[in-house]
Amino acid sequence: MPIQITGIPFVPPQVTVPGIIGFATQAISSALWQAAQQPPAWGIFDDTGALAVEPDSVLDFTNRQEYDIAQFPVQKGSFSDYNKVLKPFEVIFRLKKASTVDDRATFLQDLDDLCASLDLFLVSTPERDYQDVNFERYEVVRRGAKGAFQLTEVDLYGQRIIEVQAQYSTTSVQTPDAQSEAALPTSNVGNVQPGNPDSQLAQDGQLALSTQAQFPQGYN
Repeated sequence: MPIQITGIPFVPPQVTVPGIIGFATQAISSALWQAAQQPPAWGIFDDTGALAVEPDSVLDFTNRQEYDIAQFPVQKGSFSDYNKVLKPFEVIFRLKKASTVDDRATFLQDLDDLCASLDLFLVSTPERDYQDVNFERYEVVRRGAKGAFQLTEVDLYGQRIIEVQAQYSTTSVQTPDAQSEAALPTSNVGNVQPGNPDSQLAQDGQLALSTQAQFPQGYN
């Protein structure tokens, strides 16, 4: 009869059937093979579906979602959606790249291009995709002997870009009680055609030119 120790539940011994182990091993191998054929769950993809950067592995990932809440006192029962504003989320990757010197140089150049780009990227993780992300900076930290021969800590920072469609409206100014012409809005009455001045305007112009000739500019 099996001995049961107080406080520890009794677990009956498992019966091993020879054919079951082989079947389970084949199922696990099949599942691993199928998982290997799937596209990578982690990645930063451009609008064509291509990887923007290709690290050896993703060491850490951070997603920060923040809401701005009004700091001033709010009347009881009047807390509304304009008192709590959704801010663009931020993503932080910690990447690793080893391989050859040329591969690491290409990786750093890809990071330069990624952070300088105005394009929007898709950040893919196993549980969720983050769309419309633009990357603003990256930091390379090299520590110890491994850091001398591989990029062990490359932190990449991105933020969502919220784009909205521009909306335009036309308004009319109503001034029925305007007391002067200066208060009236300007209106387009067509193109003004040049014409010849009348005799009085021509005489005034000639007088102004003759006066300017007698008293040149700068004369006091």
